[in-house]
Amino acid sequence: MTPLGERSRQSNFTVTIVSYVIGCLIGGAALGAAAGGAGSIVHVQLLPGRPIAWAALAVVGALADLRPVPWLRVPTHRRQVRERWFRMYRNWVYGLGFGVQLGLGFVTVINSSLVYLAALAAFLVGSLPAGLVIGVVFGAARAAALLPAAAVRRPDDLIRMTRVIDELDTPVRKGAATVAGLTAVAVVTLTLV
Repeated sequence: MTPLGERSRQSNFTVTIVSYVIGCLIGGAALGAAAGGAGSIVHVQLLPGRPIAWAALAVVGALADLRPVPWLRVPTHRRQVRERWFRMYRNWVYGLGFGVQLGLGFVTVINSSLVYLAALAAFLVGSLPAGLVIGVVFGAARAAALLPAAAVRRPDDLIRMTRVIDELDTPVRKGAATVAGLTAVAVVTLTLV
């Protein structure tokens, strides 16, 4: 979804992107609330070794994002949002729908361990309200990923953006791995203090 694409469909990009952001926040909130609520139901606070388990999973996630060996990858599937929605629905409907799917994290292609770690963090916090906050932050981060598309007004802008995305693949994966690794260090440090 770009201004160029929306113009070709006689749609307003602002309406589409606002709907998309709202959808990401709704999807993230649903993911976080569900995981936090599930954590509160099973009384996850009482589970022994909870911080160490979280740190270990964060390290595994960091390694999966770095891809040091071919067989260690983030588990995913091939499902994407449906492009035919562009033809079937108004722009606010497909913007909202795409956003909800991406905010939920698990219903589209999973490119980073941070999707799993966000859901795990919401679960391990063991609280529906705290899980909701984690989910909203996750949804906001997912929404922010599309904001650079606002600069695509001409076909050559789209080509340039695609090239930049390809160039950023490795640095972004390293950044995700760094976040996961720092999370593991923070959890272990806070556990020992």
